[in-house]
Amino acid sequence: MTEVFVDIGYHVALIDVRDRLHSAAIARGQALWSARATFVTTESVLIEFLTYLSGGGAYMRAAAFEYVVDLRESSEFVVLPHTSKLFDAASISTARGPTRATA
Repeated sequence: MTEVFVDIGYHVALIDVRDRLHSAAIARGQALWSARATFVTTESVLIEFLTYLSGGGAYMRAAAFEYVVDLRESSEFVVLPHTSKLFDAASISTARGPTRATA
């Protein structure tokens, strides 16, 4: 089974039709879904997503909230809980600098 980590950029592009990557996010998501990939994200990413879209007005706040509720109930998404261990791992990774995959 293929697992794909989903960061805030994908979530924003998927929900915000004005985002320049909206169409690409939909196409890529459909391709991965067809390949039966499991999408993995974290509560921390979802908090960042909700915070980011909270400045987009009442419609975007409501759409973002509904998206997160649906995502958490979806069998295609795994939402990892926010833990100190996860935070520490992300902090250490960030302190080391960008990897080849993120550079």
